[in-house]
Amino acid sequence: WMVGMSLFMSGISTQTFVANSGVAYKSGLSILAIYMVNSICYIILALGVAAWYRQARVTSFAEIVRERFGASFQQFFAYYSMIMLVLWSGLGLFQLSLFAHTAFNFPVLGIILGLGGIVLFYTLTGGNWAVLAGDFLQSLVLLPMIILLAVLALHQVGWLDGFFDAIRSSEELSKDFALIDNTREDGLYGWQWLISVTIMQFYAVLGMSGGHRFFACKDGAEAKKAALFCLIVSSVAAMIYFIPSMVGRILYDAEIMALDAPNPQDIAYAFMSDKLLPFGFLPLMTVAMFSAQMSSLDTGLNANSAMFMLNAYPAFMRVIGKKPSEDPKTLLFLSRLITFIFGGLIIAAAIYFSQRVGAQGVFELTFKVSGVLGIPMYLPLFFGFFVRRTPWWSGWLCVSVTILPSIYGFVVDVPSYRITIFNSVVGVICLGLSALFWNKSSKSSRDAINTLFKKIKTPVNIKAEVGTYDDSNILKVMGILATFLGSMIWFFMLFPNSLIDRLSILAVALCVQSVGITLLVIYTYKRKKALLD
Repeated sequence: WMVGMSLFMSGISTQTFVANSGVAYKSGLSILAIYMVNSICYIILALGVAAWYRQARVTSFAEIVRERFGASFQQFFAYYSMIMLVLWSGLGLFQLSLFAHTAFNFPVLGIILGLGGIVLFYTLTGGNWAVLAGDFLQSLVLLPMIILLAVLALHQVGWLDGFFDAIRSSEELSKDFALIDNTREDGLYGWQWLISVTIMQFYAVLGMSGGHRFFACKDGAEAKKAALFCLIVSSVAAMIYFIPSMVGRILYDAEIMALDAPNPQDIAYAFMSDKLLPFGFLPLMTVAMFSAQMSSLDTGLNANSAMFMLNAYPAFMRVIGKKPSEDPKTLLFLSRLITFIFGGLIIAAAIYFSQRVGAQGVFELTFKVSGVLGIPMYLPLFFGFFVRRTPWWSGWLCVSVTILPSIYGFVVDVPSYRITIFNSVVGVICLGLSALFWNKSSKSSRDAINTLFKKIKTPVNIKAEVGTYDDSNILKVMGILATFLGSMIWFFMLFPNSLIDRLSILAVALCVQSVGITLLVIYTYKRKKALLD
């Protein structure tokens, strides 16, 4: 349940409520295409692929990259990932700053510098700890508030009947809110766009880079349950994420489009949060989104620092003819220095994106980063895990034929979906051609790949491989934290609000507390059962 919720939360960030909600404001149901594809991916994971990732018996997916494509490709992958993590984290920081700008009316640049400094400070002092637990607690606050805002928005428009009547009665909304919109000149939200986002979600969710959450599961069966849990939660959540933005388009279009922002549609969700949530809840919503963004921001710092220390630092010392230091204090100092440098790069990337966002909004900018620049890595990481009979150098081949079109598509104003489709077709053709040389590759490399695929299909034996495994204490700790967190929300009842708003606050507090109490009850039952046994 913790891994499943963490997997769900990894798909939620400020992007959901800025870039994706901006798409919902402009084109309604088109954004649901991404979440429909996600659900299909989670079904595939629950049917067995999640178990394969746990059965890989590794602690990071970089280890799988090494086993599948060799040490040289792993090195390249590490360096390329550093660049992508800086860009991705900078984009997340920019989107978070946009939301906070709407909530508190602070300048975007000031928020980028402030929030970036906060993340850098706590990462330097605390490290990357308890990400799974953090994701779970964030979800306990964020999900009830998302549901509450969706209910309040539907109430404004006359519930579901009024919502759909308003869309049907407007020719413009009926056209814009269609699932597929082939009338736009820029091609966004049409068939080609749908195909490209489908491709990207398959790569990102099912590929090696998306399977690392399952490494924390006890065994393959638990991994499949985690995927199923995420499927249920994410499918339900996707139905309510974008209701407030769409209601904002129906009722407050003039007000939203008059907001002080490069692309007002990107802050429609923040506008609706400010307009409808009980007094005092908007800061809580902002903090919850800040927390949701934390895992990706500190990953951009910690993961980059770790990859640099494990890959670049030893290689650099060998180049200058010196032995890498093994002194823990020296390594810690270097890690913190590198983390500080990467923090500066992430803040610089956020400022760059704040200046570059175009008329098409943050979503297209996000797609340029993840889809266009990310696809040279996503392709081999996806097909390399599912297709066994391609030689170790197939990863290099795929990257070499797709990286230049990706860089061109990022620098030049070319629709991202076209670059994604083009690179996918070219990459798949090259990977297919490389399979013809499978038998001509060295026996040692074929044996290594065969061993990897045999391993991922072999179930984990908990007793033999892990030993005793008692996770009941997790129930206790998370139960206490969730109950305490719910208790803190009760204090929002002290804010001046109407009776309906106070009842809304009460509902959110009880929702969080009920989860905590349920976990404590399950913990007590399991402890008593263990004593009786």
